[in-house]
Amino acid sequence: MRRILSNTWHEILRFDEGEDIVAGILGFARENKIEAAWLSAIGSAKEIELGFYDLEKKKYLDKTFKKPLEVVEASGTISVLDSKPALHLHGVFSDENYQTLGGHIHKLVANATVEVFIHKLGESGSARLERKRDPETGLNLLD
Repeated sequence: MRRILSNTWHEILRFDEGEDIVAGILGFARENKIEAAWLSAIGSAKEIELGFYDLEKKKYLDKTFKKPLEVVEASGTISVLDSKPALHLHGVFSDENYQTLGGHIHKLVANATVEVFIHKLGESGSARLERKRDPETGLNLLD
C-alpha cells in the first residue's frame, strides 16, 4: 500500500497487485488512529469474498470469487468495535461480460490496482464512531 495524499481530512491510498485491501485499510486506520471515516474505492480485483446477511439465521452467507473483476464502487465506514478499528464495506463488481455482483466485502485482493479515498470525520482523536453488537439482528451496529 502506498499513501498518495494525506491532509487533515483526507487520505488517498493505492494498493497494488496481490495486496489485501480490507487488511490494509484496517492496519492503516489502526496506525493512524482513524476512528471515524467514510471511504470509497475503485480499481480491479483478482479475488473477493462477499457476504449476504441472512437476518433470520443472524449470519453472513459468504461466497468467494477468484477471477478478474472491476471494482465498480466500494464504499463504507471506518469505526471502532471493542477498541479496535472496524471496517463496514460494501461493493459492486463487474466481470468481463459486464455482469455485476455485490455485497458486504470480507476480502478484496487487488489485481492491477485499487485506489481508496478516505474522508476522515474529525482530526485524530476528535471523532469516534462506535459499533456495538445488537442481539436482535446479530450485527455490529453504529451506536
